[in-house]
Amino acid sequence: MSTTRPAWATETSEPNELGEGAMHATTITVGKGSILVDQLINPDGSLGPVFASPDNWVDWDAQDCRDMAAALLKAAEIIDNA
Repeated sequence: MSTTRPAWATETSEPNELGEGAMHATTITVGKGSILVDQLINPDGSLGPVFASPDNWVDWDAQDCRDMAAALLKAAEIIDNA
């Protein structure tokens, strides 16, 4: 199965031999911290849910949290329009 990477993703992994584990992904970085945003690709090629996972937690202040929230909202808008 070959998957086409959507504009928002910076990488796409192909499924394993069982047809599992494929996903589109990108990393959102604010300051020294980052969150991995990925979307599962189902074995039939349809897209699954989008997940946001801490990739590199650091001590953030309130402004860093606001900046990350704004970046995640922008990412959601881009994903919705992809």
